[in-house]
Amino acid sequence: MNVVNVLGLIVILNSVLVKAEISSKYTVNHYELNAHNLSLLVEKMKKFGPKSLSNIKIWASIKWDLDTEFNYRTEKGLCWLDVQNIEVIAKSQLPQWTNINTVSYSTKEWWKKFYKFLYDHEQLHFNNVLNGAAVLEKSLATMNAFDTCKKTKKEYLRIKNDVLYAIELADFELDMDSKSEFYSNPELYTPIMALTGIRIDSGMIP
Repeated sequence: MNVVNVLGLIVILNSVLVKAEISSKYTVNHYELNAHNLSLLVEKMKKFGPKSLSNIKIWASIKWDLDTEFNYRTEKGLCWLDVQNIEVIAKSQLPQWTNINTVSYSTKEWWKKFYKFLYDHEQLHFNNVLNGAAVLEKSLATMNAFDTCKKTKKEYLRIKNDVLYAIELADFELDMDSKSEFYSNPELYTPIMALTGIRIDSGMIP
């Protein structure tokens, strides 16, 4: 039996579970770097690389959005949120060393490892958003109806903001783990540290 709060604050209902579709699109874009040695490569990155939120040139970055497609459904004085689709859209920017064949074998081998580190890191950030989308879908599927659509929207925004905050925390933890991984691998960090150093923060790798 459904119970309606007399004060009109909230309607406590047995929610109808309707599973929304989750779709995703992840695009990896490359910016080109042409350099005959690692020192010149760093200089080119500082000129052509993507920018961080603090306007610093960085090696790699990812930008993403978590969109929800929904309608309001009113029935017997109640307002439900009907979610049709949750979409994750992400684009990353990674470096492409266009004339890598002109450098030494040891530099080539280092670049393979460094690029993989960058690629894997951005992929993990994308995975965090996908995990957040799954949590959002489950939370919205069990969301109660309210006596006004304004209250329903307010609850939706609260749930989505909680999910976005959880993604932000997961990204922070990922960055800390990646920083530890980077510095625990001398073969990976030693060549680049001598030239520019590296900082990992906010889903972006400068």
